[in-house]
Amino acid sequence: MKGKRNYETKYGYFETDGSYFLKTPITPKPWINVISNGLYSTMLSQTGGGFSWYIHSNFNRITRWFQDVIRDDWGKYVYLKDNHNKKFHSLTFQPTRLDPKFYKIRHSFGYSQFLSVYNDLETEMNVFVPLDHSLEIWKIKVKNLTLAKRDLSLFTYFEWQLGDAPDTHREFFKTFIETEFEDNTILAFKRMWNLKNKKGEHFNRPWEYIAYHFSNRTVASFDTEKENFIGKYGDLKEPRALTEGGLKRQTGKWNDPIGSLMINIILNPGEEQEVVFVLGLDKKRKNISKVKEYFSDRKNVNKELGRCIRFWSDQFERASVNTPDDSLNLLVNQWLKYQAISCRIWGRAAFYQQSGAYGFRDQLQ
Repeated sequence: MKGKRNYETKYGYFETDGSYFLKTPITPKPWINVISNGLYSTMLSQTGGGFSWYIHSNFNRITRWFQDVIRDDWGKYVYLKDNHNKKFHSLTFQPTRLDPKFYKIRHSFGYSQFLSVYNDLETEMNVFVPLDHSLEIWKIKVKNLTLAKRDLSLFTYFEWQLGDAPDTHREFFKTFIETEFEDNTILAFKRMWNLKNKKGEHFNRPWEYIAYHFSNRTVASFDTEKENFIGKYGDLKEPRALTEGGLKRQTGKWNDPIGSLMINIILNPGEEQEVVFVLGLDKKRKNISKVKEYFSDRKNVNKELGRCIRFWSDQFERASVNTPDDSLNLLVNQWLKYQAISCRIWGRAAFYQQSGAYGFRDQLQ
C-alpha cells in the first residue's frame, strides 16, 4: 500500500489510504496501535513492544508486559538468525536495538507492519487479529538478498501471564502456570485465577482458558523456560538461545514460563519464503486443532487479513465529513473512528491506561 506522503514530519507521514508510516523507531514516546475484534486484542508499539489480552486487559492478560515509556522493552518478539555467520537480529527494533539498513513501521486499520533489511535479509512482519477468532497472526516474509544459499532460523519469544495484571507477586503467580508441547504447539494453563466467578469463587480455581502458540511450519525446537532462553543474568538483546544456538525443549511446572518456537528456513539466492505464527486462547482443547488446521493454510491467513482491511474500510464509508481542511477529514473519517472503536470501545486499553473498564470516565479521562 504505497502512496503520497501527507503531513510528513521527521517521524513519519500519512499515506493515501490513511495508514501512518513511521520512518524511525526513535519517537518521543511509544507510538502504538491497538488491534482488536471486540474480544481478543493486542497492542503494538513502533519498537515491537506491547501485550495481548482477552476481553479485559487487566483481568485476563495473555502475555506479560510492563508500562515503561522510556524503555518500551516488553513485548512479543521474533528473532532471525543466520546459522552460518551467527548474526541475528529482531524483526522489530526491540529487543536487539541494532542499526538496520532499513527499518520502517506501518500502523494501519486492523494491522501493523514492520519492514526491515539487516544482514542482507529483507523481512516483513504483519500482525493482525482476525475478525472471528480469539487469536493473533504474525505473518512473516523473509527474503534472501544475496547470491548465496542461506541457512536461517526464526525464534519467537514472549512471557506468559494468563490472568491478572499487574501481578505484584510475580514469582508466586508464575508457579501456577504449566506448559506442554503437543502436535507442533505450545500449550499453557494456569491453576489459579484471582477473579471471582458467578459463584463468588476466586484464587483457588483454574484460569478458564488454554493458551497456545504454533506455526504453520514444522517446529525444529521449543522452550517454555525463561532462563534457558536468555541465560542466567542474561537479557533479550543477546539471549543465550541465539548466542549458543538452540532451545532446550523444556516444559512443565515451576518454570519461569515463556513461549518460544524455533523454525528453520533454507533460502536460495533471491528467494522469499513466508512463515506464520499464531498466538491465541480457547476454552476447549479440541477447538485448537481446528484453528491450527485453518490457519496453517496461508490462503486462509491472507483471506482473514483481507477481511480485516475490508471491514474497516466499510466502517469508514458509512458516514463521512468533507471540510476545507483535509487533515480534519483524515482524522474524523478514519483514525478517530478507528481509535474510538478498536482502542476505547473494544480493546479498552492503550500504553498509558489499561484498566479494561467500561464507562465515560474510564475510557475518556
